[in-house]
Amino acid sequence: MRVSGLLRFLSLTFFLITLWIFSHSYTSFSLKNIRLPRWLGSGSKESPVKTKCDLSKPCPANFFAFKICSGAANVVGPSICFEDNMIMSSVKNNVGRGLNIALVNGSTGMVLKKEYFDMYSGDPTSLVKFLKAIGPEASRVRAPLSST
Repeated sequence: MRVSGLLRFLSLTFFLITLWIFSHSYTSFSLKNIRLPRWLGSGSKESPVKTKCDLSKPCPANFFAFKICSGAANVVGPSICFEDNMIMSSVKNNVGRGLNIALVNGSTGMVLKKEYFDMYSGDPTSLVKFLKAIGPEASRVRAPLSST
């Protein structure tokens, strides 16, 4: 009985000494760091910087900010934001299933056209008509981006 009690005391002492060494060598704990306002959350909080279209970081100068979010099945519709202006969203009721296209002038940033095309129906005539009406300037930009 005496040997087991001595072993328990020695193991507890060893544990406490090891814990003390670890806490002093790996942390910079000080009683000055404990303050009641920090616990209550009344410290000064920095407000996050607002970026265009709620992007993670601001765009450089002479660049347009845009964000395209895909929908979630048929519950949440897609959205297209351009220069902090929501162009297409389910709130504006101008999106649908299939292709949602917004045509923007690359030099001025003006939104020229916005439409959605239901490609599940199998009739691409409205999409072809939309693409032909764009003009030759956009076709030169679109050609290198298209796949073969």
